[in-house]
Formats: sequence, C-alpha cells, structure tokens
Amino acid sequence: MNAKGTYLLDFETLHVDLRAYDLYRVIYNSCKDHQWDFKIAEAILNGYRQVAKLSKTDYKLIRIWLRFPLSTYLVLSPFKRFPLTEKWLQWALSSERRIGPFLQKLDSYAATHSS
Repeated sequence: MNAKGTYLLDFETLHVDLRAYDLYRVIYNSCKDHQWDFKIAEAILNGYRQVAKLSKTDYKLIRIWLRFPLSTYLVLSPFKRFPLTEKWLQWALSSERRIGPFLQKLDSYAATHSS
C-alpha cells in the first residue's frame, strides 16, 4: 500500500526455476501420450540447449516434477477429472511403469549435457 493505492503481488505462480518448469511441462505434455518415448524429450532438450545451457539443478528439477505420480493423482483426486474405475487405475499404473525407464534415460542425458 502506498499513496497511489493498494497492489497485490501474486506469488502463487512465481517461479525462480521457470526454465526447468517450462521444460518439464513441454516434456510431460509431449511424452505422456506417446508411451514416454525419450526420443521426443531428447529432441526438445537438444533444441533448447541450442539457445541456453541447462545446469544439473535444472535437470534435477525436471526429474522431480516428472516423478510426481500425476496420472495416479488425477484418478484418485477429488476433482473427478477421471473417474475412479479399474480402467483409469490401469491407465495410471501403466503410465507410472513407463516413467521409470524414461527417467533413467533423462539421468544419462543430463550426465553428459549439463553445465
């Protein structure tokens, strides 16, 4: 508050790690419906690295966000975007099973491409 009025700063969506978060969202949205094919993520990361370097911390943050069991959360959440049925639970489990090998490939990629 000041003489000119009252201002509200919205810190809910403020990110100091915007680069990693944006990459996580692009990778998640691009890979989840394609059986977690790492070649898609690799193309995204290779393209991004032509513009800016990624640090080990960037890769760690991307990995942490990708590891969150979002598919399972969507099925079990109270928001009912996906109903709690055997079909949707199987879908969530299938997605969770694919993310492990994907993250191993991400770790290998990060080991050779981080600054």
